[in-house]
Amino acid sequence: MTSLSRLAALVVAIGAAGVSIAASQAPAGAKSANQPTLHVLCSTSPAPVFKLTLTNPGDRDVSLQLGFTPGSPQPQVVNALTVAVIRIATGATEEYVYVNPKYATYSGRKDPWIVPLKAGATFDVELPLRDFISSMNYNSLEPGTAVGGRLILDARAAAKPAGAVWTGKIETSIDACG
Repeated sequence: MTSLSRLAALVVAIGAAGVSIAASQAPAGAKSANQPTLHVLCSTSPAPVFKLTLTNPGDRDVSLQLGFTPGSPQPQVVNALTVAVIRIATGATEEYVYVNPKYATYSGRKDPWIVPLKAGATFDVELPLRDFISSMNYNSLEPGTAVGGRLILDARAAAKPAGAVWTGKIETSIDACG
């Protein structure tokens, strides 16, 4: 067998392996039956806030890491949320990262904040818009800017093994602020 025919056989073998790997993965954009869902309501009275509802529509329990718990008595600090909006002037995506001002510079012990969701259960949290900070210019998110954007929950794996934790991204649109 010549080196050219060996190379051709190797390319065919690699291609066949790639096809079998791709076939075993879920199609892009497909949701798992146990993927949590996210819903957001923007309210401006008395102060602008996002009211988030995380739902487990599946038939199995799931857990998500939403942030961390610093110090004692264990407050819960969200750090897994971002708002992405399209800047009208440039068409660029601007990201507003949720930063709790009380813990923005906290450097002590950080245990993962894991939220368990039983099958069919929901979890609600309310977050001020002013705590979403632009990664481009450090301005706070305004209600008018948020409308038409996307709220993104990036559920990451816990640094310390804390049992089975769902990982992935969940996005939802921000319809209106009123």
